[in-house]
Amino acid sequence: VCVIWACLPEPWLHYLGITSYPDKYWAIVVPRLFMLAIPFVLLIYASLNHLATPPASSLNTLFGKLDDTIYPLFSY
Repeated sequence: VCVIWACLPEPWLHYLGITSYPDKYWAIVVPRLFMLAIPFVLLIYASLNHLATPPASSLNTLFGKLDDTIYPLFSY
C-alpha cells in the first residue's frame, strides 16, 4: 500500500477515493531512517559486547561460574 501511495500521482489517488494521506516526503524518510538504524544498532551491540568482555589479562577469561561444578566431575 505504501509503494502504491508513493508511486501514484495525486489525481489517481483522488480517483481511487484516497483523499487523506501523509506527505510523500515520508516515503523517502522512513526507509532511510530504518537503513540508518541497522548499522547504528549493530555498532551499539558490538560496543556493549566489548564493554562486557573482561580484559585478556583477567583470570575471568580462564575460569568462570561453571568451573566449580565441572572440576569435581573430572577429579579422581
